[in-house]
Amino acid sequence: MNQFKDISLLVIMALQITLLMLRISEMINRSEEAVQSNDSNKTTPTAEETAIQLLKVEIKELEKQLMKVEQNASVEIQLLKVEIKELTLQLGEVKQTAENIGIYRDCKDAYNKGKNTSGVYLINPQTCSLMNVYCQMGTDEQWIVFQRRQDGSVNFDRSWVDYVNGFGELEGEHWL
Repeated sequence: MNQFKDISLLVIMALQITLLMLRISEMINRSEEAVQSNDSNKTTPTAEETAIQLLKVEIKELEKQLMKVEQNASVEIQLLKVEIKELTLQLGEVKQTAENIGIYRDCKDAYNKGKNTSGVYLINPQTCSLMNVYCQMGTDEQWIVFQRRQDGSVNFDRSWVDYVNGFGELEGEHWL
């Protein structure tokens, strides 16, 4: 999160420098007009000239700060790139591990990876955590079986809590 803060500071400082430069330019123009209208040769600086000198000092300080923020942002960006590469490698390893131990996104994913018989498979859907499900595999469609009733061996006259939690055996009668 610090890298975003540094980048935001960089943008703010760049805007401040731009505004100061505009103010200086405006003051220089006013000073030149005042000098042209005043024929006398003054040795003491005018208020505008003093303001210009102060703004120049402020600009130099902001430029130093800007360079420091740019350097920090550059380092942060490089660190983020390294971290992204590491996470990408880790993600690849996780995907490979998931394929090796038979974790699928859904029943269709299992079917597409050669699992064409109906049975219990470990899936990792995007909306919840790992879970075992019974997949009904067909050549045209693959389904997660939420309710399976075969022989009446499981009583389905149950409370709502049982339906929320699921019951039965995935290989036999069950509610997922």
